[in-house]
Amino acid sequence: MANRKTKNPPLYILSTVLMLVSNSVLAQNIKQTDADKLVDYFNCKFIELVIAKSADSSRSHAQYTQTCVCNTQNPPSAGEIQGFVAKQKLIAAFNLSKEINTVKAAYKNTNPSKDEFIDLLTNQVYNNPDAYPIVKILGNKGSEYIGNFQNEIKNELTNHLYPNNPTPNQDTTSATLPHPTVEPNKNPNTPPATETSSINQFLKSIRIIDYALMALTLLLFIIVLVQSESIATLKKRISRHRKEIEDVKDQIEDELTTLRSQYKDTESRIKYTLQEQNDAVSNLQEDVQTLKYKHQIPNPK
Repeated sequence: MANRKTKNPPLYILSTVLMLVSNSVLAQNIKQTDADKLVDYFNCKFIELVIAKSADSSRSHAQYTQTCVCNTQNPPSAGEIQGFVAKQKLIAAFNLSKEINTVKAAYKNTNPSKDEFIDLLTNQVYNNPDAYPIVKILGNKGSEYIGNFQNEIKNELTNHLYPNNPTPNQDTTSATLPHPTVEPNKNPNTPPATETSSINQFLKSIRIIDYALMALTLLLFIIVLVQSESIATLKKRISRHRKEIEDVKDQIEDELTTLRSQYKDTESRIKYTLQEQNDAVSNLQEDVQTLKYKHQIPNPK
């Protein structure tokens, strides 16, 4: 028990710290299932806006908000949204909902960062009509539909993905409900736009540095794992070669034991043969003496 080997505790501590850091890095990304839900939420809100601005919208809009409750936690699926607009024979809204649902393919199996996902639904879908022809479907009324809706969605997504880190000076203007106009910078506690922009840039720089440090730490963790695997593999090879050498040594010992046994057997046979020959010579000499004695000529008297 005194010779029992124990692993180095600091390596476990380092592995635990690196795992925590890597989890922190992964926490900055959004899972595909969560992203799909937020696309459904975006789909739900956009179709609600389109219905609200369409002709004779009051009845359809009321029925839609009762059937499809738009929220970030549990939004209606694209199938439920399209089922309602198809029943109401709102062809344009149906085609638009189908097109919005194709946005899910943009991040499939990629796990984008939260900021990249927010940019996708608040910037790229409007400014890249070739990849996302949402604006083309809306035609000349595209800017009328987008308007404040873009900021509203951005604020909702940011609040959902960063619940403990609200963005400063969030625009809470709704795309469907009127709000009173507030003149900018009348509140003495509100910082100027340039100062706010500088703060945002500073925070963004800090976030980039944090991401870089997390990525570097994750890379170090991967290197440690690879080295550990290499050492383990080398130990296995040494152990295997050592066993092969022991096997060869055992085989040689067995061959030597066999040769020694054969040598002893041969030596015994040779000694036995020599003994037999000596006995035969002795017997022959005795016979000769006997014959001489029998045929000996007697001496005259």
